[in-house]
Amino acid sequence: MNIKARMKKITYALAKKVSKFLAIFVLIFAWVFSGFPQIWQNSSFPPEIQEARADVTSNTHPSAYTLTTGFNGNFNDASYPASNAYSSNDSYASTGFGDKRNKEYATNYRGFDFSGIADNSMINSVNVYIERKVDVANGVAQWKSTVWPDVTVAAALDMGATSSIGNTQYSTSANPTSDTYWNYSMTTLPTVAQLKGTNFGIRVQADNNNSGTDCEYFIDDIYIVVDYTLITISITVSDGGVSYGIVATTDDTTSSGENETQTITNNGDVNEDFNIIGYNSTPDTWLLQSSAGDGIYAHKWCIADCDSTPSWTAITTGYTTLDTAVTPSGTTELDLQVTVPTANPGANQQNVNVTIQAVAS
Repeated sequence: MNIKARMKKITYALAKKVSKFLAIFVLIFAWVFSGFPQIWQNSSFPPEIQEARADVTSNTHPSAYTLTTGFNGNFNDASYPASNAYSSNDSYASTGFGDKRNKEYATNYRGFDFSGIADNSMINSVNVYIERKVDVANGVAQWKSTVWPDVTVAAALDMGATSSIGNTQYSTSANPTSDTYWNYSMTTLPTVAQLKGTNFGIRVQADNNNSGTDCEYFIDDIYIVVDYTLITISITVSDGGVSYGIVATTDDTTSSGENETQTITNNGDVNEDFNIIGYNSTPDTWLLQSSAGDGIYAHKWCIADCDSTPSWTAITTGYTTLDTAVTPSGTTELDLQVTVPTANPGANQQNVNVTIQAVAS
């Protein structure tokens, strides 16, 4: 943005005579990012805002598996060869022959590649598809599925569901004897970080429940479809520049001060949290702290009732929360207050910069 500060020239002689009367101005830089935060240090204007994309889908098949360890003899770790479930090609991962009653056959599939989903995406839906069948009709045989951020943890390898994403899902349709997809939509959505985790995956179980006809279970294919939207996070600060002019002790931007209240606007398409950070001044390097002192200045902010009953919060050299859950097109009115050093302020005009940051709520 264009930064225009009203600068009042001050001579060394004047500064020496009245050391606390110094010219100070504030620059407020609005910034935009997509993905992890980026601060545009070298430009007076924010970069072009990245437009939000329409919904995008990503679907992927597993490329690895981990055999379950079993629990009280109820797991048979048997869907062999497990790699046959990586694609739909009529080559099956099956439970094989043997004792079919009172057994749960389970394999944990992982290696789903969601690396193409941007880290700042919003997950809209996740659908799981399992192509399966049984060799003979069995009305009580049941399929189960559980999604995990890490399918290699102990609970994922036995009968447990601790730390899974949502609850175990059960197929309610009749068991087909020909290849048929069972699919369901996850009610608890994984995060982008979980989807992109090395061991994100799904446990697929088949359970004969000690009743009905013995049958063999077959899995031909597994895949997961993620619908997501790349979100835009953007803010502007208007008018973007404050000039305190000559400050004796303390000055602010309220109506009784410089009357330069700043308006921060959420130009993105999701709720945003605003954060604020300050810096040591330049060129004389006043240190920024919560209260003024020898070579130390204080910079504070207010966002509510600032003209009548302001409550000032110290700006620090690390990001702190300014406002939360600001809706798209919503605004925050920002006032600033500066207090100059009580001693040794130097003889130069000082830049006391402030950066406003936006992150998705």
